[in-house]
Amino acid sequence: MDHGLAKQRQANGDKGDDGYGTIAIILAYVDDKNLLLHHDDVKYFLDRFKELGEQLGAVLNTEKRRILTSTDNESTVQKLLTSSTLRLTMMGTLLQQAIQHYSTDKDKSPVEVTDGLRVLGSPIGSHNYCKTFLSNAMQKATSDAHKLLNNLEDLQTITRIYSQCTVHKMTHLFGCDVYNSPLEDLPNKNYLWESDLTSQFSDMTNHVLSSITNKNDLPTHSHIIANMAIKQGAKLTHLDYVFNTSINKSRETIKEHAAIKMRKEVLEDENITPFEIRKVLPGILDRRTSMALMTMSRLEERQRVKNNIFALALKRKLRLKIFDDGLHHTCKCSKPIDDYGDHFLGCPICHKTTASNGIRDGIIQVFQRVLPVAKMIKSTTQVECQTQTHNIVPSLPRLKPFDLSIRLDHSLDPGAWRVPFSRIDLRLRVGERKKFERNRGGTNILTKRTLTPDEVIGEILDSNYSFIPIAIGPHGEIRSLFNRFLHGGNTLPLPNFNKNRPNAERAAQRSIPQHLGVY
Repeated sequence: MDHGLAKQRQANGDKGDDGYGTIAIILAYVDDKNLLLHHDDVKYFLDRFKELGEQLGAVLNTEKRRILTSTDNESTVQKLLTSSTLRLTMMGTLLQQAIQHYSTDKDKSPVEVTDGLRVLGSPIGSHNYCKTFLSNAMQKATSDAHKLLNNLEDLQTITRIYSQCTVHKMTHLFGCDVYNSPLEDLPNKNYLWESDLTSQFSDMTNHVLSSITNKNDLPTHSHIIANMAIKQGAKLTHLDYVFNTSINKSRETIKEHAAIKMRKEVLEDENITPFEIRKVLPGILDRRTSMALMTMSRLEERQRVKNNIFALALKRKLRLKIFDDGLHHTCKCSKPIDDYGDHFLGCPICHKTTASNGIRDGIIQVFQRVLPVAKMIKSTTQVECQTQTHNIVPSLPRLKPFDLSIRLDHSLDPGAWRVPFSRIDLRLRVGERKKFERNRGGTNILTKRTLTPDEVIGEILDSNYSFIPIAIGPHGEIRSLFNRFLHGGNTLPLPNFNKNRPNAERAAQRSIPQHLGVY
């Protein structure tokens, strides 16, 4: 390359960072180029590429380049050179020269590949070559998983690295495993593939899970949940698929279809998953808890989870028994404790203040970022936590019946979010089914007026407020009303209210999002 400009800069006293006027260095490798060429064209193409490419900095790396001539472990070059036909002999000579010049080991000895090659990370070649390639990749992944368990102490870190690094070295090879198998071995259902590779992969994942949860044997449903995508409600192996109709992404559609089939026809099969597990699957498979376990950044210290808590959360996610000592445990409320620990989240004696406050604060942070964008509020101060709300109930101004409130702004531009209410109040409950029915009344110390819980609700509604309950299930799932407010969709039918609770029925009807103008 002409270094005239660099010399001129050096002569002018500008020596640059190299002392020679900053000489341009252009060196690049064109990697992952896969070509299918006729034997006659191999040498010509490589010669021309070298001639034209090196001028632009595209340098051929002979130690990485390989020329595949066959997949039956027999040299095509030798077959051509020993042919009785002159044309084939000349073809063999050109092919041999191409291999000698462009496909060599470090000692410059020529390399003719006759079994297979790795193309974009996948093996292409003979059955034995692909089988060996897949086996070696599986052994490497298993070794990496053992290193994680043996050298790291933080369980959340182990799981994240395993999910995002170790597993991703294997998932793209499952398709290779299928097309490298005889047609008669293919299953009738494409989502029920079984082979040596899948068995070894399952053993690796089960070993990691067993080490983290201290469980020797994992039930089938736990293994299936661990391998499901977040979109389908679970996650350990991070196989997240997004629908795309383009040709290049058509396989992703097939994967998503298979994931849905796995849930409906395998995980929810009564012969595989017991009834007591199947009835809680909707809560277990809520993707929010999966995201909290597997995708949140650990750069912020407050998002790091201690080992004992992470192991417990993972057991809950995989529906593993927390108490498996065979003993009968009793809660301080005198009721029996189930093996899965479900009782604690429904027990009124067990305080859930820390969990409730954490969820509330998280919702406030989300609302403060999202609601101004949706033109529902103008300022983040319009999202208030319980300590900031005042005079919600006119007759009981000191009563604070909600966990957070949204003060709506009707002075925004015409494109703003329009509703007939001035405030949306939200109350949070975690696990307990009866908490909303235990709303307290109160007595005004000045007027001595006493209000029943239903009368409190009536005054709130008469003040042009709306009330939406935030119900969090025992597995972290968001129940239908608040989920509808966030994402749309249908809600469960409203229950039948007692005649002595007319305001509770009014509040329930008003809480359905379509009454708030959300469509």
